[in-house]
Amino acid sequence: MRKLILLLLLSDVYYIQTSAQRLNYNESELLRITAMTSLPVDIDNLYTDVKGNPFFNEQWLPGTAINPAGQRLSGLRLKFDWYRNKFYANYHDTVYDLSSTPFTRCVLYSSPADTAVSYTFYKGLLINGIEPGKFVQVLADGRLTLAKYRTVVIKDIHDEGVLSTTRSFIGQDYYYLVRNGIQSTPVRLNRKTLEKEMAGKWTEIAAYAKEKTISFNDEEGWTALVAWYNSLQK
Repeated sequence: MRKLILLLLLSDVYYIQTSAQRLNYNESELLRITAMTSLPVDIDNLYTDVKGNPFFNEQWLPGTAINPAGQRLSGLRLKFDWYRNKFYANYHDTVYDLSSTPFTRCVLYSSPADTAVSYTFYKGLLINGIEPGKFVQVLADGRLTLAKYRTVVIKDIHDEGVLSTTRSFIGQDYYYLVRNGIQSTPVRLNRKTLEKEMAGKWTEIAAYAKEKTISFNDEEGWTALVAWYNSLQK
C-alpha cells in the first residue's frame, strides 16, 4: 500500500512539473501575477445597460506589458477601458484586471503578425491635471512627447423625448505636449499652436508637411510631425 501511495504521489509531481514546462515563461509569470493581485473579472457584463463603447478597441488585441525596470511580459491579449482607465488581460478566456500589477507601460498591436502598427500607453507621465496613476496614450515620444488622454463618462441621453432615457458613453479627447518629460502644455490641434511649439524648427517642419501632404489639424498629422521634429533634435 505504501508503495502504491508513493507511486501515486510521484506521478502527481511528475504531472505538475511537465504541465508547468508546457507553459512558456510569459504564461507562468502572468498566472503568478494575477493570482497574487487580482480575481477574474466578468468584463462582458460590466456595461450591459449602457449604450456605446468605452474601450480603445472592442476586440482583444495582442500586446506587451512593461514594468519600470524594463521587464516585458509579451504574448498577451489586452483590452483598454477608457472609462475605468484600466487594462484587462485575457488568459485562456479568463479576464484579469491588471490595475494592481507593477506594469506602467502597455503596447497594443493591430495583429500578432504586424508589430509595425502599435499603440503605446504610459502611466506616470507628468501632465498637469492628470493623476500620475492614470494611463495616457503616447502618440509620439521623444524630447517632445504628444500625449492623448480620453475621458469617458456615462450620461442620460433623451433621443426620443424626455420620457425616453438611454444611458450612453460620451467621450472627449484632450491632447498635451510634454517637453523633456517635465513641462506639459495642453494643446489644440491646429497649425498656429504647432508653429509656436516648434518655432526653432518650423521651416523644416513646414517643408516636410508640404512634401508629405500632412495635415496640421488632426491627430494623425500631429503624430507624424512631432515624430519628425524629434528626429531633427538628434
